Amino acid sequence: MRTLLVHIAFLLCVGLALPARGEEHAFVVANDPDGYGIDRCLAYGERCGTAAANAYCKTQAFSTAATFHKASHVDVTGSVAPDASTCSVSGNCPMVVIVCIR
Repeated sequence: MRTLLVHIAFLLCVGLALPARGEEHAFVVANDPDGYGIDRCLAYGERCGTAAANAYCKTQAFSTAATFHKASHVDVTGSVAPDASTCSVSGNCPMVVIVCIR
């Protein structure tokens, strides 16, 4: 019985010591050119996009943004090749992915 209690106590300690994995959700949002450059910051994962990504996550009831980047066809459909008509000549596609965590 004592050995069983020791094992249970050990498992509880190990379980409590592991970091909790929070909920994670990827949002695909429009990359609207607004003249402020925030869309370019988000699309290219630059530091200037961090505040915008975090603010977006907070509006979706998440705590912070884990990552953000320009959406690829894999992010949106998983298999369909991108439609050339949805991207500009410079290659800027109109969507970005923001991964939010709780």
